[in-house]
Amino acid sequence: MHVLIKGYYGFKNLGDELILFAVLQRIEETLHPKKISLISGDPQWLEHRLSMHKAFFPPIFKKLTFLPKPSFTDHLRTFLGKERGTYDFIVFGGGQVLDEERKFPYNGRNLPLLYWRTIHKGTFALIGGIGTQNKDGTAALQKMLLERAKIVILRDSFSEGLSEKLLPEAERHKVQTVGDLSLPILEESKKLFEKEKTKTTRDPYVLINSSPLCSFDQAVKKIKNFLRKFPHAQPLYFPAHWGEDLQYFEKLQEHLPPLELFDWTKAGVATTMKLFYFAQGGIGARLHFLYPLKFFGVPYEVLYNSHKNQINLADID
Repeated sequence: MHVLIKGYYGFKNLGDELILFAVLQRIEETLHPKKISLISGDPQWLEHRLSMHKAFFPPIFKKLTFLPKPSFTDHLRTFLGKERGTYDFIVFGGGQVLDEERKFPYNGRNLPLLYWRTIHKGTFALIGGIGTQNKDGTAALQKMLLERAKIVILRDSFSEGLSEKLLPEAERHKVQTVGDLSLPILEESKKLFEKEKTKTTRDPYVLINSSPLCSFDQAVKKIKNFLRKFPHAQPLYFPAHWGEDLQYFEKLQEHLPPLELFDWTKAGVATTMKLFYFAQGGIGARLHFLYPLKFFGVPYEVLYNSHKNQINLADID
């Protein structure tokens, strides 16, 4: 079986990277493919990052082929059923597979348009979260894709509730709700740190994250107030999305002179998880910045309280 993974991977996003580990493991366990093609915003980057972590999925890595983001011509070929590659099964999603808060095509509305042949045959899986139903047509889109999908793996209680609402009882057996897709990595890391009695050589520190979703002035005020709780801790900036969040580092430095940068793109997953595990506290906007903090029991504060953040952080409880 040749499986295609279509998500939003390879954009130097920690959350996407952690999710992809879990998606690969799920695919291996459920489909046992001979070959996996993985579409990425930056194939070279993603291949390099995954090669750093072969230990997490040694059998799968040899099966992977990294493909660039499709061009308009590629999309047209797909629509006409003349795509260059032939796939037995397609996996859609990662974090939020159907999310109307995102702009087209990242809201899932392109799936029945481009991949109508695959969706008609039902040879696909939906993996991730299902968002709200505030816009016209969202519920119909969700219902159609859920009904036709062969495998549905959901990450939160809100998505599970929607699937129960949209699917007839006879179809609900194909739905699995597994919690956030980063959980296996977090659980494995915690067990390892506790078993080996891992320690940190860093001085006390507090992690900080910001994103384009935040009001910068309000974020600065909240960060300063949060840091007052940890007067002897070094503020350490963590750009969970390296492309989008990094732009705020120098701007925040002007208001927080001792602020330092942590470059997780050069660190392994274990080192990165260790950074969260031993933090004194953390304040930020990204879900997969906040989620490890809460999972490890580190005091934290949310800078941007999106629906996705609310649901997934609440589910830890």
